[in-house]
Amino acid sequence: MFQMSWSELGSSVEEAANILARELRRDFSKTSGFDDLSVYVSYAHGDETVEQIYGKEKLPRLVSLKKEWDPDNVFRYNNSLPLEYP
Repeated sequence: MFQMSWSELGSSVEEAANILARELRRDFSKTSGFDDLSVYVSYAHGDETVEQIYGKEKLPRLVSLKKEWDPDNVFRYNNSLPLEYP
């Protein structure tokens, strides 16, 4: 996990930190053993695909459970599961 911080939003450091973090993530991802970027849901930055966050193999079952247990999408705060998946 990379954690960057700066004192205020919109700071000139913000974009530089985000660029560095994405470069580091890309480099580490290449040595992960996975075919694509794979992130832990709580550490996702927000620019990952839903497959990269939840895993392509698990996603259909997770979406099915989401539709059953949370059809109104109440629990959608951060990195929400979709209610439909291809």
